[in-house]
Amino acid sequence: MIDTEARQVFDLPPMAPEVIEHRVQRRRCRCGTLSVASFPP
Repeated sequence: MIDTEARQVFDLPPMAPEVIEHRVQRRRCRCGTLSVASFPP
């Protein structure tokens, strides 16, 4: 009897997380109206 054994090794490159910070502003004008920005999708 002939037997075969196999193994797989996945060599992945090192991964570095990419962090992006989004800031939105709220502004109130002199007339009292509040304007609020929206975050990107």
